[in-house]
Amino acid sequence: MAGEPTSRGAQILDAAADALLEGRDPFDRAFLVEHRVTLDECMNLSDQLGLLAKAWLRASPDLKAMIAVVGATHDTSIDPQALEAMTRGRQAMEAMRRMPPLRRT
Repeated sequence: MAGEPTSRGAQILDAAADALLEGRDPFDRAFLVEHRVTLDECMNLSDQLGLLAKAWLRASPDLKAMIAVVGATHDTSIDPQALEAMTRGRQAMEAMRRMPPLRRT
């Protein structure tokens, strides 16, 4: 996702990710009050973080590397379009690796 999160849920998830990276608990009362998180939003945040954790555990090493690069460069001046192009190129390479070997006929 390029740029700043636009939906309320994305904004809360972004703030929760920042909190986790800073060693803070996004389910702590202070965080929830600061960001005016409702009970429904708290439940959605819990679901989203759980799904992200499950997806991370099932992801290929290459996908994990791409996610790490995008996450690490989020607050830099690297062009998001360049990152997307690199990701597409990497995905194409992964797809080619999964293809069966070519055989001469």
